[in-house]
Order: sequence, then C-alpha cells, then structure tokens
Amino acid sequence: MLNSFQPIWQPYLPQNGDNIDVAISYSPVLWPWAGYLAVSISVAKKAASWEGIAQGHVMVTVASPAENDGLRVMLLCFLVGTLLMVDSEEEYFPEEITKLRRDIDNGLSLIIFSDWYNTSVMRKVKFYDENTRQWWMPDTGGANVPALNDLISVWGMAFSDGLYEGDFTLADHDMYYASGCSIARFPEDGIVIAKNLKDQGLEVLKQETAVVEGVPILGLYQTHSEGGGRIALYGDSNCIDDSHRQKDCFWLLDALLQYTSYTMTPPSLSHSHSRVAPPAGAEQPLPQRLEGEG
Repeated sequence: MLNSFQPIWQPYLPQNGDNIDVAISYSPVLWPWAGYLAVSISVAKKAASWEGIAQGHVMVTVASPAENDGLRVMLLCFLVGTLLMVDSEEEYFPEEITKLRRDIDNGLSLIIFSDWYNTSVMRKVKFYDENTRQWWMPDTGGANVPALNDLISVWGMAFSDGLYEGDFTLADHDMYYASGCSIARFPEDGIVIAKNLKDQGLEVLKQETAVVEGVPILGLYQTHSEGGGRIALYGDSNCIDDSHRQKDCFWLLDALLQYTSYTMTPPSLSHSHSRVAPPAGAEQPLPQRLEGEG
C-alpha cells in the first residue's frame, strides 16, 4: 500500500532536459486499486524553435504505512504503462506513428475512445457566418478518425465512417452511445462487442430513421510480439466527457485499464452474448480526409 510519494522531474541538462516543462499531479493514495499519477509534458518557451530529443527522469519516493505489529512491510511495485487517447483531433507525424508501434511492441498498451468522422455529414452541417460572409465547415468530426486509423492500421484495425446513436446495456450497465463510429476492421483473434444502434448519419443526411443491427463498438486485442502490449478500442468518447455525457462509462474505462495493465479480461465482456466475429473491413468504407474545402 502506497500512501505517500513525491514525484519530481529531474531534467538531464546536457541532454536538453530543460527544454521541456513537466507538470505532475497525483493523489495522496496510489495503491491498492485507487489513485493516479499523471504527467503532462509541454515545450518550454525558450525551446519554441528548437528541435531534438530532451531527456530526464521522474523520481518517485513511495512510503508504506507502518504495520501495527511492527513487522516489515513487503512492497511490490509494478511499472504499468497504458496510453489513453480520448476524442483525438490531431494529425500524427510519421515519427510519432513509428514510435507508438515500437512502444506497443515493447509492452506499452493503448486505449482509444474515438468519435464520429463522416465527410458527408460534415458538409451537411456547414454554416454561413454573417460576420465573415463565408461558409464554414468543421475541420474534423468528433475525432480525427483518418489519423487514428493511421496509428492502428499495422494491427489490422480501423474505425469506420459510420455515425451511430442509441441506448443499450453492457455488462449490466446502462449505456448511451451519443454520436460514435463503429469498428470497421479488427484482428480475427480479438474480442469484439456489437450493439444495435440508430444510423445517425442517415438521419442527418436524409432525415430518415433506421436501426442497424450488430454495430461493432468495442474491441480488445493482445498483440503478438513477445512482451507486447494490449489494445482496446471504443467508438464513442461522450460517456467519459464532462461536457457531453448523459450516462458515464467510467466503469468501462476501469475495466479496460484492468485489461491493458494486468491482462484481466472481464468475463462480462469476453463471454458477453453481444460478442461477434471481428469485422474484416470489406463491408464498411473507411473515412477519408476532407480535402479542398474552404
């Protein structure tokens, strides 16, 4: 049980460590099964035009509460890494894509909460700004799905350009899919959960209502490289977004972290009656970037 720790960023000055600013936030209690340690990295003002590699380390001191009987407390620490990406709207440099793939091969795990991206819907929702006297169109949908697909394509994964909405139950939890996409491609030995959802894209484009059966929304996968990490995909981010959520899904985030960190696959997901064969991708088109629109 860890109940006291003081993380400190120690830059390596000869290796340009002072060219980045590192902020650390943490909870008073880290273990067991509680708490967090968050590290935020940004470029220092003096390094605005600098390019290179900055190095340093975060030093963490942990302490355990004294036992009543005065016996020595045996402390076991795990170095567990999961990268969480929520509603990502950025593009990625080839170097970033390569590094992520290498890190996952070396044990890093990845959880992605995506969102919708459909160029037809984006064109439909453009609006005329009376101030600038120009038509404005969103630069991206709910998330930059084409960029996310670039990140995960090496594992045979991809999100679709579908746009879905609806209520359902998952592992005895009431869920609401606000405006998410589906999983279009996933490895055949992965776990995929599907639900019946409304075609929200059809409703926006043609004002028609239709329910699509078996929409793949959740995927879990153990990579094949020795010591490799695990990947979890979910097609909607609104349930963990303070600004838009109607029903939270923090229980799902916790379950996915248990899976990526400790290979603990929740039986409620692996043995769910909503489990389907992973999609091969032939039926669903992948989203293309919106080019040449002003």
